[in-house]
Amino acid sequence: MTGILFLEQSLNSLQFGLMLFLLAAGLTLVFGIMVMINLAHGSLYMIGAYLMASIAAAPSRTIPWPAQCSPSGRRRSCRASRAPG
Repeated sequence: MTGILFLEQSLNSLQFGLMLFLLAAGLTLVFGIMVMINLAHGSLYMIGAYLMASIAAAPSRTIPWPAQCSPSGRRRSCRASRAPG
């Protein structure tokens, strides 16, 4: 395992852990204040995840993703990210 991969996976796990912490803290605060279980957090979380997955899977015509940008000019540049037609 290279150092870059280890660093990347460490940052990914830190990000995921913080996201779970924020979700759990929100549920705890709402339950503590309202003294009843509010399941709206889970549905909002799933709607956001579905929308981001749909946007990421859609072909990009106006949003230049970093993989499409190249300063060397060998690939499509960030400015010319529109599909022909």
